[in-house]
Amino acid sequence: MFEGLRKPTEIIVIVVTLLSYGCPVQAIVHAFDLDERTVASWRDRAGAHCEQVHHALIETGTLDLVHVQADEIRVKGRNMIAWMGLAMMVSTRLWLAGTVSLTRDKGLADTLMQQVRRAALSLRPLLVLTDGWAAYPGSIRRAFREKVKKQAGVGRASLVVWSQLHIGTVIKRTEKKRVVEITRQMAHGLLNQAEELLQRSGGGTVLNTAFIERLNGTMRERLASLTRKCRHSACRLQALHAVVEHWGSRGTKCIQCI
Repeated sequence: MFEGLRKPTEIIVIVVTLLSYGCPVQAIVHAFDLDERTVASWRDRAGAHCEQVHHALIETGTLDLVHVQADEIRVKGRNMIAWMGLAMMVSTRLWLAGTVSLTRDKGLADTLMQQVRRAALSLRPLLVLTDGWAAYPGSIRRAFREKVKKQAGVGRASLVVWSQLHIGTVIKRTEKKRVVEITRQMAHGLLNQAEELLQRSGGGTVLNTAFIERLNGTMRERLASLTRKCRHSACRLQALHAVVEHWGSRGTKCIQCI
């Protein structure tokens, strides 16, 4: 990350730390007498470095996830609306995946779930809980399946969904900005086995998305560009990707956000 940079390493570390705790770029520019393009470059470098660390340490296919929650955040940028998908392992509060997209479509859900799949130990019992977005169940099934050769000889192997995969959805109905009804249902798998996985992970007694919602709130609090109304919103999708990788790779390991 520090290759080719002329500024003292201590200054770079301080600036990147301030960014990860929600300090706006312009505040850093005036405090340290830096060019805003320099600060943006350091932010992007930190994001790329944290993404490599995440690939090396998390996406290794060795985690018995048990219980995963996923959700997406609507991000209002400068002349754009972006969507940020997030996923976490409930039992350890470990941030598993994050992706950004200009559209809230199947591609966003597929990318997010493929990241979760790369971290997961194969063919283990797994409960995935999401909100009511219709794209999630199909994306989860596509991500968590294995090749099975059903007939001998030449031919393509079949892709079979994990036998112990369970998908739950939690749909909240609001009136006047208040939740008036919560519908919990299984999109795949069995409810009794899902409840056993909930108890194993310490994720409550009923289907819920409380943990990922708290992570979403922490993200909005800690990242200046994610606040709902601000004068320092992001103008590039790459900038959002960088801050999500940077905060996610260090935030869920160092911050008691849950």
